[in-house]
Amino acid sequence: MHDTLIYRFYPPGEKNLSKLTMLRDHVMNLHDTVACVPILCQDQEVLHYDHYQISWQQLRDLCQQTWPLNNDYQILHNNQAWWENLRDQNMASVVFGSINAIATDRLVLLHSEKRSQELEKFQNIAVGAYWWSHGMIARDWYRYAQHDTRLHKSQNHVYTKDFNIYSRAWIGSREYRLAFLDQIIAQGMQDACRITFSHTDNNLRYQDHAFTNTNFKITQDLDCLPNDLISSHSSATYDYQHYQLCAIDVVLETLFDDGRLHLTEKSLRPIACGQPFILASTYGSLEYLRSYGFETFGHIIDETYDTLADPVERLQSICKEMKRITQLSQDQKAQLWQALGAVAQRNQQHFFSDTFAQQIKQELIDNVLTATASIRHNQSGQRWAKQRRMLSKQQRNDSLNYNPSTTMQLRTALAQHLRRGN
Repeated sequence: MHDTLIYRFYPPGEKNLSKLTMLRDHVMNLHDTVACVPILCQDQEVLHYDHYQISWQQLRDLCQQTWPLNNDYQILHNNQAWWENLRDQNMASVVFGSINAIATDRLVLLHSEKRSQELEKFQNIAVGAYWWSHGMIARDWYRYAQHDTRLHKSQNHVYTKDFNIYSRAWIGSREYRLAFLDQIIAQGMQDACRITFSHTDNNLRYQDHAFTNTNFKITQDLDCLPNDLISSHSSATYDYQHYQLCAIDVVLETLFDDGRLHLTEKSLRPIACGQPFILASTYGSLEYLRSYGFETFGHIIDETYDTLADPVERLQSICKEMKRITQLSQDQKAQLWQALGAVAQRNQQHFFSDTFAQQIKQELIDNVLTATASIRHNQSGQRWAKQRRMLSKQQRNDSLNYNPSTTMQLRTALAQHLRRGN
């Protein structure tokens, strides 16, 4: 797509506006640059509108660190009203289209969540284009699992643990994980689980965490769990030994106490490795997976937890089914592992299939093109006109000898600066 400017947070996982940069250099003349539709990629992380509602002073200081230190340019935009106007663009305030008074009124916001109230907050500045980017990311990160014979298990394979649980981080939207581990201990299931847990997160002890949802407050001593200090990059890998030891993955997703559907690579890791799973996420997440052609295990185990909108009830339902499984006899467990494993193998085959890859690719293409077409069809040039008025007002306030050609030269210099990635 030669008529777009793509911006993404780099490195992946960043949320700082100073890390929102152009994907690659674009060689365009000023007219083409102004007329293009920017695409802002926030497809790996959840949307958070309020996080980018910064003051005009903060935005000015940020931009002065990254924009050309051209004296004329700084004087021309040394005006509170201009910065306040730019700040109203929220996350898009540092995107070249906003800076350069783009002719289109909105940009494309590439995201990976459904049922999203956060997305609605961006309506004045962006048209959303949904893409399950984690589907493509996970195919790359876990590509070796397709050929890793260490993941293979015989029908009579003996597991030493019923469940495998990764719970390294627990602040923010992940605080429910503490409540989950609290219930695991309260119900005496910890010996049936292989658990990865860090007693501290972001230098905070779990006992000192202030719960946003007070219904998740814990009563058990989690110090009885091993304290594992592992890297945040561990989600991009898998440990075959964990899947040799444990029969079922209990996936603790990023979002749980939330209305949105947003599944990450965490949900796809057991699928890529041919492992059965229970999914602790927002309600409807299993149906979300099924919409991409994956099977879940509702005909074998109780998956009604996925239909419960209340997060506390959903967590209790998950733990109830886990407790039931731990109480099965060894023969019953062996039969259960075999039935679950057959579904898991079909899911792995689908995950690495051309069918799934093409579905993800086509989803991206169709939704971005639809969003772009909507922007072009409905554009009015109001943002362009508003910023021209702002510049004219500044010129009068600052008593500058305003010259339109000089302003265009300044914008051209800015465009060239941004293309160089300075």
